[in-house]
Amino acid sequence: MKIVGILLIVLGVLALAYQGIRYTTREKLIDIGPLNVTTTEKKNIPLPPIVGGAAVVAGIALILVDRKKDFISAPPDSRRFAFSRFRCSIQGERPDSGWGD
Repeated sequence: MKIVGILLIVLGVLALAYQGIRYTTREKLIDIGPLNVTTTEKKNIPLPPIVGGAAVVAGIALILVDRKKDFISAPPDSRRFAFSRFRCSIQGERPDSGWGD
């Protein structure tokens, strides 16, 4: 999910930067023997900025959900150690490193 989140963020930033997709079409008007007449027409598919913003937000949300899922699926001992470090830092104590300090 992390890769999909990063991809959404990149695509969202590109959508915000370019604000649309531009392409060129060519059409034959006349094709009589050696005489060929063609036209080129530049077209634009506009993308509203809300689409780019929504893609960026969705990408960030996917990355955060993936990070939370990794934390929840971690072994209980590592989670307890992370919380004990956090609790000790709030109380102003030194966390127990587990190395006999």
